[in-house]
Amino acid sequence: MTAIVEPQSAQAGENAPEAVRPVPLSPPVTRPSPAWPPVARPAPERRPVTQAAPVRPPAPPRVRRVLSTRGVRLFGAAMIALYALGVAVQPAPNGPQPVAPWWADGLNTVTFFGLLTVFAGSIVGRRWSLWTGLVTGGSLLALSASCPAEGHHEIAAWWFVQMAVAVAMTVLPATLLRRTQAGSRAG
Repeated sequence: MTAIVEPQSAQAGENAPEAVRPVPLSPPVTRPSPAWPPVARPAPERRPVTQAAPVRPPAPPRVRRVLSTRGVRLFGAAMIALYALGVAVQPAPNGPQPVAPWWADGLNTVTFFGLLTVFAGSIVGRRWSLWTGLVTGGSLLALSASCPAEGHHEIAAWWFVQMAVAVAMTVLPATLLRRTQAGSRAG
């Protein structure tokens, strides 16, 4: 396809030559150079990366507070109060003297002695009472969860309160253990 284009001088009113050359609209075709076969260029030299990725500064160490003797005693009082609340809402068992399975008796024993150990450890203000509190809460949680399954009690509103108490008795020592550290005895 060709187009006829007038020179600028003809557009401006000047005398233009009568014959105008046609201008092609398609781009010119380029031909590859006659150098055959292609010349192999050497591969670029690979250099190890010398720039290191920016490194974040290390996070400051998380400071854990020391649990004071008063804090341990408050923990012991909270555990005993929670246990008393869980026992207070529990109704009498169904039927005549239900027989508990052997593992329930074992969990009852762990809960009882764990609570005694929490009481003794909190009186003297020792942090190890948190560990015994965690064991006590976990065993009470297992007992409360299995109570309706073994036929000891039926599920009612008291059961949800007792489950909440057992969860609180498990989460409280776990949280304190995670967020606090043991104090030094060299004083």
